[in-house]
Amino acid sequence: MPISKEEEQDMEKEAYYLDQIKHQLETMVEQREMFATAYSNVERAALSLKALTGQRPDTETLVPVGGECFVSAKVTDTGKAIIGIGADVFQQRDMDSVLEILEKRKETITTNIQNLDKAIGELDAKGQELSKRLQEKYARAQEEPVMGAE
Repeated sequence: MPISKEEEQDMEKEAYYLDQIKHQLETMVEQREMFATAYSNVERAALSLKALTGQRPDTETLVPVGGECFVSAKVTDTGKAIIGIGADVFQQRDMDSVLEILEKRKETITTNIQNLDKAIGELDAKGQELSKRLQEKYARAQEEPVMGAE
């Protein structure tokens, strides 16, 4: 039995929706990569600060300045650090407080990654189901002419 114009339009709509799902998945994967990078940055900061904790004042260290370049510097106070608290506001706090903030950030990022992974999985499953349905419909459509098309 030939497919109707309505079925053909439905297939076009589903193909468009499948394309939208693919784009959304790409965006979500990019977001996940940004979260993973943020997690790595926070983890690296925490490890660096932990390494300084308990060191004597005027401890010499290398400070990254970007582009895989470092400068030599002396840390005058290993018990405090300056941390961004949002809206381009920074505060000097004791090292334990800074490490606690970083740990909370890691937990938040981990939760965001887990939620995103779940959403990616659900959307991917929906996309695979829709793709399978469309492939079946297209296979049937190729076997039969469209009704009303002359």
